[in-house]
Amino acid sequence: MIRCYYIDHTFFSELVLGEISEKLKENNIFNNTEHEKLLITCHRIELYTTKEYMHDPLEKLIGHESRSIMDTTNSLKRLIKISTGTSSKILAERFILQQVKEAFSNGKIGNELKLFYSAAIDIANRLRDEYDFHTDLDYNDLALKLFSQSINSEDMQDEVLIIGGGMLAVSIQNTFKKNDNSKISMITRQPKKLKRKVGEKIKVVLADYFVEEPLLQNHKCIIATSNLNSTYVSKLQNIIKNKYCKEIFDFSAVPCFHKFVEDKKYITIYSNQFENMIKVANVNLLESAKGIESAIDKYAENKIESDFFMK
Repeated sequence: MIRCYYIDHTFFSELVLGEISEKLKENNIFNNTEHEKLLITCHRIELYTTKEYMHDPLEKLIGHESRSIMDTTNSLKRLIKISTGTSSKILAERFILQQVKEAFSNGKIGNELKLFYSAAIDIANRLRDEYDFHTDLDYNDLALKLFSQSINSEDMQDEVLIIGGGMLAVSIQNTFKKNDNSKISMITRQPKKLKRKVGEKIKVVLADYFVEEPLLQNHKCIIATSNLNSTYVSKLQNIIKNKYCKEIFDFSAVPCFHKFVEDKKYITIYSNQFENMIKVANVNLLESAKGIESAIDKYAENKIESDFFMK
């Protein structure tokens, strides 16, 4: 029998979930085994296990009481729902399937869990295609849109410091570059890789040494990465608290600089503006999401009855 213990954004704040998930990732305090797998995203922490526990195993791990599903059928329904993207904040998001695959592919996996996870992925793929449940949007796209709506043409000529080297960081850099702004500096853990993406004219600084670099004058600071460990955060505080840092756009999963920016503009992905953008993006997918959720019961129960699972 497969059981599920979980906390998610339906009864926990996204900020608290983000803080917990970042700590779990940074400290690596859970060892996936062949009998249980931990799924961690910005909006959920879930343990799928064949073990029988006397007490809540997630509470021991994260310090918060979880909800539980104590049978294979309903655990399967939940994982299918997650994998289709109907329970995501951005409906039909394209990365959730990959996150599920990575969670269950991490280390050895027992036969029962392998069959369980494979069934969830197979059914989720079929339902997404059957209901044409797909979107090109993701959090990076909406963060970039939020950023674009929050600045004007004059802002585009300001000096700017971009933290991060991924797709969002590069996209924001391109936004400034298109406006002939050459006053751009970027901080990343992989400067050589980023340099190949943005070219030689953009100043790229290795994250380990960026506090030694001279600070920009009257600049915007854009945190365009979700990968902020405690060391990185403490270094960023020096940049953000500096009087020359005038505005902060914080697109990290866990914005944690509020107490340093009382007199500065501080925009995060937890703003009402961002929430409204998600609602607009989801409108055309709501009916398909309802259809998928209705179909999940039938698909999961047929799988249980016809296949390998213990009820």
